[in-house]
Amino acid sequence: MGRRSRIDIDTDTSTYRAHLGWAQFGGPDRLCRQTRRPPERSRLALARAFVAKAILGFEQTSQLRSRLAVETVLVRLLGFESYRRLPSEATFSRAFAEFAEMELPAKAHEALIRQHLGRTVIGHIARDSTAIHARERAQYSAAQTAELNEAKAAKAGKADSTPKRRGRPPAGAVAADKAKPRSRIPAQLLQTPAQALAELPQLCNKGEKRNAQGHFNTWVGYKLHLDVVACCGVPITAALTSASVYDNQVSVPLARLSAQRVTSLYTLMDAAYDSEPLRQLERELGHVPIVAINSRGRSHPPTLDEAQKKRFGERTVVERINSRLKDSFGCASMWVKGHTKVLCHTTFAVLAVSVDALMRLMLHDKPLQAPPP
Repeated sequence: MGRRSRIDIDTDTSTYRAHLGWAQFGGPDRLCRQTRRPPERSRLALARAFVAKAILGFEQTSQLRSRLAVETVLVRLLGFESYRRLPSEATFSRAFAEFAEMELPAKAHEALIRQHLGRTVIGHIARDSTAIHARERAQYSAAQTAELNEAKAAKAGKADSTPKRRGRPPAGAVAADKAKPRSRIPAQLLQTPAQALAELPQLCNKGEKRNAQGHFNTWVGYKLHLDVVACCGVPITAALTSASVYDNQVSVPLARLSAQRVTSLYTLMDAAYDSEPLRQLERELGHVPIVAINSRGRSHPPTLDEAQKKRFGERTVVERINSRLKDSFGCASMWVKGHTKVLCHTTFAVLAVSVDALMRLMLHDKPLQAPPP
C-alpha cells in the first residue's frame, strides 16, 4: 500500500472529529466502572472506538486495533492516551459486552434523533427490513421445535400412505384445514413498544425474503427492521428480531417508537405491511399510510392512485440505507454471537449512519424536503 499524503490524513482526521463529535454517550461517570482503571481504558474512549469501527466499515475488533496502531491522531481523538499501549482485544470484548447489556448505542441513537429531529416535521418515513447474516446455528423455541417435528412426522406418514387421489374430493368429504399462524398485531395494539418487542422471537434461525427480482433468498441469522426519513436517509428507529419473523409483526412497536421521537406526516410501506389494523394504527398516530397492495391471489386487486405512487417512490431510500449498512458500515456479516451482541453491533452501525446523514443534512445546509403537493 502506498504512502498516504498529508491531505488524505487531514481529510480523514476532520471526518473522524466531526462524526465522533456528533455521537454523544454522556459523561465518563456514566460509562466507567468504579475501579482503578488507567485513563486510556475508560469506557467513553472505548465507546467512541466502536463508533469509529462502524465508520471505517470494520467487522472485527482486530481490524480496528490494527488501524489504531498506526493512526496516532485517531487514537487521540477517541480519547486514548497515545503514550500508553492500546487496550487488548479482551478489554474491547468486555467493554462491548457491557455496552450491549446496557443498550448504550440504542440510547445514544435515540438521544441523537430527539436532539436534531425532535422538533422537525418530517414528510415521509419509509419502513422496511433487511437480512443480517450470522455465524451461528439456527435455533428454535420449544413451540417452534414441536411444530417442526409435527410437520416432519406428517410428511413421513404421508409418504408411507397410499397416493392421494387426483382431482376434486368426493362429495361430503371434509377437507383438513391448515392451522394459520397466529398474528401478534391484536395483542401488540394493547401493549407498550417495549413489551411488544420483548415478546418477539430473538433466536438465530432461518429466514426467507423475496428480493426485487421476485426470487426468494434464504439465510441464517436475524432481521433488522428500520424506520428511515425518506428525504435524507436518517434512521429513526431500529429493531432486531429472528430471521423468521414476518415484517408486519414488528410494525406496531416501530410505528409507536418513531411517533414518540419525531413528528411525521406519511408512512411508506411495501406489500408485506398490507394490513388494515396497521393502517388504522397509523391514522390514530396522525400519519397517512401509503402501503403497496398485496394481491393475495386476487385477479383485480386495488391499486394506488397517481399521487400515492409518486409519494411511494421515495420509499427506496430505506433500501439504500440497508445497502450502506452492509457495504460501508460493517453489517455484511456478524463476528459476534447472540441477539444482544448482534443488536449492539448493528445499532452502532445505525448510529454511525445517522450521524453521517445528519452531517450531510446540517453541514451542507440542505433543508428537509417538503412533501409533494
